[in-house]
Amino acid sequence: MPVCRPGFIPSSDALKRVALCALLGFAALTSSLFGVEVVSVQGSASVTQVFTLITPLMRSEFGLDIQISNEGGSSQAINAVGVKIANIAISARPLTASDRAAFPARTFTELRIGSEAFALVVASDVWNSGVHALTREQMTSLYERRVANWKALGGEDRAIQFYCPQPSKSAWEHLARWLYGDVRTAPIGKFEIVGEPQEARDQVEFHAGAISLVPPKFVDGKRVFALGIQLPGGQIVRPIPEEITSGKYPMMRPITLVSGDPPTGAIKKVFDFLSSDRGQEWVRKASLVPLQSSSEP
Repeated sequence: MPVCRPGFIPSSDALKRVALCALLGFAALTSSLFGVEVVSVQGSASVTQVFTLITPLMRSEFGLDIQISNEGGSSQAINAVGVKIANIAISARPLTASDRAAFPARTFTELRIGSEAFALVVASDVWNSGVHALTREQMTSLYERRVANWKALGGEDRAIQFYCPQPSKSAWEHLARWLYGDVRTAPIGKFEIVGEPQEARDQVEFHAGAISLVPPKFVDGKRVFALGIQLPGGQIVRPIPEEITSGKYPMMRPITLVSGDPPTGAIKKVFDFLSSDRGQEWVRKASLVPLQSSSEP
């Protein structure tokens, strides 16, 4: 390629080659920019995992490039949609009247795609000894170490081994909100901390007297068992899809997609996919609870 420097005048053929190269380069650039539609998504890391999982599929099958931001929580994500920084918010709470009032020019549209939920899980020895459900008061006593043996909770004489989810993470926040109503008032228990759900599940499976919290998808009913929660009236609710989706089960929150206006184009493709049978299976794979049963993707 000719170099333009003082005293150098490229030939007409050279100029044609430069122009051709520039034209081909621009064609490639415009193809990368306009051949794929970009959809920006914002939400907390605990609920954007579903978009991380489906990004390759959305690109290959629908020509969509999903760009994910994990800044802030649900309120910040909804605000980002309101000011048109993001196309879609994935929110762990429904829209409120104040959300809509803050952006009167937007016609917010929301679509529930599933729920985030956590189950209290115990080892087989605890389950087989007869402990199948706990009340909030019983779990509070366990968490505050006022109860340290399963015998006090209807089981056999065995020490309780509580593997506590990492404070400030979703599992712990669900537990703290259920026990204390507000995560800010919940004490930090002095227990062995577990990080990922698989780690919590493994600790429960391989340690006698163990209990922890995991998403329902990690419960197999063979080596790890999910406890029910006994409500004040005596009713026992369990972390099964019907009772999670209905809101009867307390350690849950709905997961919704929010757009600034009725979804069209690329945004509608995302909404339609995640509400389809196939999309719902990806919701399950992201450790959320889908609204419906799905086939494998």
